[in-house]
Amino acid sequence: MGIRFFFDEGLGPNLAKGLNLIGKNVEHVLESYPAGTKDVDWLSYVGENKLVLITKDKGIRKKPNEKSMLVKYKIVAFYLGGSEKSGHDILKQLVNAWENMEQKAQKQLKTGRAGAFIVRPNGRRIEPIPLT
Repeated sequence: MGIRFFFDEGLGPNLAKGLNLIGKNVEHVLESYPAGTKDVDWLSYVGENKLVLITKDKGIRKKPNEKSMLVKYKIVAFYLGGSEKSGHDILKQLVNAWENMEQKAQKQLKTGRAGAFIVRPNGRRIEPIPLT
């Protein structure tokens, strides 16, 4: 079935719908959880369903309780770099990075360990981020 991605609330549901329309496999947090649900409440769902997280929320890799959930549930996460980006810019970033994200996610999932990556603003560079 391929890689399934999961957007948190920081990325709009319309962005996820648009990507699904062009054949990408994206679930948005609001499809399963009410607005405002805390990250720790849906991270287990992401891990248990082997979804790959895409987020702009740097706190997920920095807050000890959220970071520990990434490791515990062996979540692969991509953090979109660049602040104050428009929806259009985020879409371009994702489209430019998509194939590379799929490859890195697939490789990381095969290791059976959590992994974190930053997607640089233009989407052309993806770099690993240590979780330990």
